Order: sequence, then structure tokens, then C-alpha cells
Amino acid sequence: MTQPIPGVAIFVAKHGAEAEVEAALKTLVSPSRAEAGAMHYTLHRDRDNPRRFVFTEAWRDQSAFDRHVASDHVLMVFPGINDLLESSQVILLEEVHVTAHGRSFGPETKSVPDRL
Repeated sequence: MTQPIPGVAIFVAKHGAEAEVEAALKTLVSPSRAEAGAMHYTLHRDRDNPRRFVFTEAWRDQSAFDRHVASDHVLMVFPGINDLLESSQVILLEEVHVTAHGRSFGPETKSVPDRL
């Protein structure tokens, strides 16, 4: 079974470009949520650094993420704001399996002994 692909995309606007970057990033939310394979797609602003915007997202599989990155709405936004960004980073995540109190937590919950 294919595991979902969670990730974060972090964009830091240059000083004075916050409003323009925010407006551009907001335009990605609705069409991205409507994509086949989109499980979660939310835009956040860092409380401690109002120039930093963070998308939390999850995709059904790698091909859904790849289609998202190549989508028209993504390709239309980023050439227009690249000069307004101080930095950008996309991080795809993989859940770490954890056992606590004799219970197993993770992408594929299986019985795991307390002691190995």
C-alpha cells in the first residue's frame, strides 16, 4: 500500500514584499485543494516571523505531488514571486513509526513488542 506524502513548503518574503507574496500564495489554496490526490493543503503565516509563509500539505502519493508541482496554477504563481522571496524550501516527510506504552503508532500500525 502506498503511503500518503506529507510535506511543508516554506517561503520567506523579502522585507516589504509580505503582502504581495501572501496574496500570490493565497491563490494556490483553492485549486490545489481541488486537485486529484490532494489530502490536505493549508497556508499558514509564522507567528514569530510574519515574512515566513508555510504550506502544510499531504498528497495521496508521489505522482499526485508531482502533478501538483507541474500544475498550471503553481507554474503561473512562482515565476511572478521568485524575485520577492528571500528563500524557499519544500520538505517531503515520512512518518516515523513509534511505539509507546506498548502500543504501536505509525503509518502501518502493527503489533510491536515492548522490548526488542
